[in-house]
Amino acid sequence: MLNRPLALDGRHTAEIRSALTAYGPHAPLASGPFDEADGGWGYGGVPLQVSGGVGIIPISGILLSGPGGWLYPMASFYEDIRARLDEAVEDDRIKAIALWIDSPGGVVSQCFELADHIYHAGSRKPVVAIVYDCACSAAYALASAAEAVTVPRSGTVGSVGVIMIHAEYSAALERAGIRTTVFRYGAHKAELQEVEPLSAEAAAREQADIDALGEQFVTLVARNRGLNADAIRATQAETCLGDRAVTLGLADAVLPPHDALADLIARFP
Repeated sequence: MLNRPLALDGRHTAEIRSALTAYGPHAPLASGPFDEADGGWGYGGVPLQVSGGVGIIPISGILLSGPGGWLYPMASFYEDIRARLDEAVEDDRIKAIALWIDSPGGVVSQCFELADHIYHAGSRKPVVAIVYDCACSAAYALASAAEAVTVPRSGTVGSVGVIMIHAEYSAALERAGIRTTVFRYGAHKAELQEVEPLSAEAAAREQADIDALGEQFVTLVARNRGLNADAIRATQAETCLGDRAVTLGLADAVLPPHDALADLIARFP
């Protein structure tokens, strides 16, 4: 994931890498109660389960662009989430939609577009975001698009920011006696190559892109949550525990996730 703009809370990525190593694509995550074996309709990707009049879409792991399949639940793909959301909106049995979220975020590409899609789906049916453990960065962008967000008291939300990491190994290669030559057509072609020093001009261009994406993120959350954009900027991409998230307006209630889901099902039996 080097050289890609990410909306990702880095504190959780080590846990995800460890789980992938230990279990592969079958790691036990919070989405477990809602997989195909428990009555969901999935196809190896993000599933949709109906309980009472509520359609439950569990969003788990790192968020990636495009469709996914077998990587779920270690990764949820934006196109899979969109497809399940559209199914839920069109299903006459479903009166409300629960996004059951446990994700540190992921790539920016397609994230804001999906958040807009969730926001507009709320005009068709109520959409509630239920945070199981964390909904950070890109995952919070999706959660913020719901009409209500619940978070457990020990859960985290927020991290409204964008990051990109560039690693450069040219000095190490030189010490090892390895010389690399990059042939390019176009001065900016592949200017983030890790085998050559990063120019100040290229770094400035990338920072400008990150700043632009960060401002888009702030604007999105401010609209979704009815907050002042300056208040969102002032968080400086911090993550917040349940009570503080409610105080800042990033969430609406501190509730254990299963209680929040039971309450929603009781409202839409």
